[in-house]
Amino acid sequence: MKRIISLILCLVMLFALIPASNAARYRLGDVNGDGKITAKDVLLLRKYLAGITVEISTAASDVNGDGNVSMADILLIRQHIARIITINNYPICDSYIENLKISGIDIANYSIVIPEDHDVFTQYAAELLQDYIKDKSDITLAIVTDDTTETAYEFLLGETNRVQSQNAANAVTLADNEYLLKEDGPKVVMQGESYMIGAGVGKFTYDYITYDPQLTSQTCDITDLPTENEPEAYVPRSANNVIFMIGDGMGQNHITSPLAYNLRDNVEPDYTEFSATRLPHHGLVTTNSVTTNQSGGTTPTDSAAAGTALACGYKTINHYVGLGPVKNRIQDIREVAVNLGKRNAIMSTELQAGATPACFLVHYIEREHLDTIRELEDAVTNCDYIKGDIEEDLLPETKYALDLLSTNNDAGFFAMIEEARIDTYSHNNDRNNVLHAMSRFNKAIQYAMVFAVSHPDTLLIVTADHETGGLTDRTGCIFTTKSHTTANVPIYSIGAWSEHFTGTIDNIKIPKIIAAGWGINNFGA
Repeated sequence: MKRIISLILCLVMLFALIPASNAARYRLGDVNGDGKITAKDVLLLRKYLAGITVEISTAASDVNGDGNVSMADILLIRQHIARIITINNYPICDSYIENLKISGIDIANYSIVIPEDHDVFTQYAAELLQDYIKDKSDITLAIVTDDTTETAYEFLLGETNRVQSQNAANAVTLADNEYLLKEDGPKVVMQGESYMIGAGVGKFTYDYITYDPQLTSQTCDITDLPTENEPEAYVPRSANNVIFMIGDGMGQNHITSPLAYNLRDNVEPDYTEFSATRLPHHGLVTTNSVTTNQSGGTTPTDSAAAGTALACGYKTINHYVGLGPVKNRIQDIREVAVNLGKRNAIMSTELQAGATPACFLVHYIEREHLDTIRELEDAVTNCDYIKGDIEEDLLPETKYALDLLSTNNDAGFFAMIEEARIDTYSHNNDRNNVLHAMSRFNKAIQYAMVFAVSHPDTLLIVTADHETGGLTDRTGCIFTTKSHTTANVPIYSIGAWSEHFTGTIDNIKIPKIIAAGWGINNFGA
């Protein structure tokens, strides 16, 4: 009898354990619980992060084991699907510097000091230094202005009122492509003209905060910072990252004429220069589409054909999105980035289904079929961040996307950022709103400029898809048409391979040069 009772008790205990055991079983990356890691898991997790109510396993979704479900987990799932990594049933952790020191002093003792009358470039350099240290050590340094009480341990960015900053500023005159990084006692001095202040941040973070990405906890003690006032020339590294900024409808005269008008009438008080003109390489881009050539030059390109040229390296028919002239599907540069394991983002102040963002996401015959394009974009599972219809301020979205793409990412990234309303307002010959759109684009460009030199493996390109409005080069900001024109558009760049974006080039060469820099020499062939 005792044996029977014992057997029954064992069976009861066994069956009681089975539900709990099954409930606890999951496979990392298998978001929908179907036993496989597929593109379906990526799509489901994207919907979840977008705030759409869906059923997911949060335990299986937290692939990197940081306690949060985020875009970083989507990237790891995508890399698993692409066979770049293998997700086993344990968390994949980010590399982490547990002890970060400068000449033996814990970096947590430091603050970041900028001049009280600092410009935006210095502000962004301070933010990027703060972000990088936070990403690598989980320590957030305070950013303060130099009217605060001086402390023993400080990063001094720009010409602050501290003695160490003043001594450096008096000792050297920096050229446009130079910066200064030095240690002066327990303080770190970084200086540079306008956006080049970011190059000191890049040198410090890339060359001195060294770590092993295979380790989850480690020590870094920086003891070999320069101590002399020796300027260094900014030298780009192989472009692991690409930031491709497109001003829709922005011709050369959109830069000169509205700015002169603005300086006279003060419509946009913060817009006193188009900052991309500070970049070292300038050129012009031709924009004719197949339709333009077939019409003998009387029909300018539209944004779909121009966007396809910039995305895919092919001339095509107006209205075609990511298709060649015989309706053949052609690879775009974002898809090349995906195949190389890079993160990617597509952003625009236009509708997400608008022509330019669509050219970097889908392949379709008619740009005006917005509902179909939206459905195709919703099915895209290999883009880390898609954001359209950015209405107010492009700058915060630019900051967010570049941080998302760059944090703990050795594979690199591709980002396309479009200011679409230059075109919209030029069609309406609305010069004040053209100024507003140019000013908004300029603010995002300023941040991208500092980001590029503080991440010296980044290529930054600023250009346009075509010109709209036939704007004349006059202070009065005079339009001559409400349509697109065949005028060449400007291009500005910095970073590895940027020397190729000079002179007059055709628009299809831009993505080909990017791809060639990544080792893909037959792109657009």
